[in-house]
Amino acid sequence: MTHLTAIGLGPMGQALAGALLDANVSLSVWNRTESKARGLLARGAEWASSPAAAVAASDLTLINVVDHAALDAIVDSAGRAVAGRTIVGVSSDAPERVRGRPQWSRSSVAGISTVPS
Repeated sequence: MTHLTAIGLGPMGQALAGALLDANVSLSVWNRTESKARGLLARGAEWASSPAAAVAASDLTLINVVDHAALDAIVDSAGRAVAGRTIVGVSSDAPERVRGRPQWSRSSVAGISTVPS
């Protein structure tokens, strides 16, 4: 079975994580506010204790946050755990901000995709 990680459990992250659980995908989750994960944990998601633990839990991490600055902060806080992992950033930030991605998106992460909503 495929195991994925979802970071950021606001409305967008909740919907995405819920859809993955509906599809019987094994899922780890992390959010700054742990209480936002309660419903997902009750449905079988696994809590990760930090962004690093969340990223390390799977090869593919979906980061659902408001903008690229928040995405950068989460990836930076995950440290070396991002090495060789694929990160998909889903945000409501402007598409032109993708061009200014920091160096980590080209060197330490196996793949990065940002999907502005």
